[in-house]
Amino acid sequence: MGAVGAVIIGLNILATLLFLGTLAFVLIIAIIKKGNIGLNILSAKEKLVITSNGISIAGKTCDINDIKDLRFQINSYKGARSSRKGLDISEGIENYLSFTYKDKEVQYRFYLNSAKHTQILGEVFDEFYRRKIPFIETDANGYQTWLFKRLNEKELAAFKEKYGY
Repeated sequence: MGAVGAVIIGLNILATLLFLGTLAFVLIIAIIKKGNIGLNILSAKEKLVITSNGISIAGKTCDINDIKDLRFQINSYKGARSSRKGLDISEGIENYLSFTYKDKEVQYRFYLNSAKHTQILGEVFDEFYRRKIPFIETDANGYQTWLFKRLNEKELAAFKEKYGY
């Protein structure tokens, strides 16, 4: 029984070590898949509200006239097909907002839950362009876009004419 007991204890230790190693591996992969965890990420309880008058984050409102260097990087919404990482379905969480407010840098990663949610954001961008509120929007690859589209020279000229730039 002594040798059998030692084998059983050895197998229990091995099983525990394998379990812990697997758990560590899964956590590391989960962190990598979710992107840059150093940014502020809005939780389900924290709301991001973007209007042509200001940006409210978790109940704190920043007047649009006091915001500088406003940038949006829009990757995709939840459920969108993404060719960026193969033929993945997006989780909608790789969208970023950054700006300077009263000399303080603000950066957030935010969630777009649907195509409709993205359309509503596009309507806000349209209002920004109409009111000539300075901001930059980019796509997942960092290319500048206008209402979520990359434009060729002819399209850009028509866009600028439409919005009076």
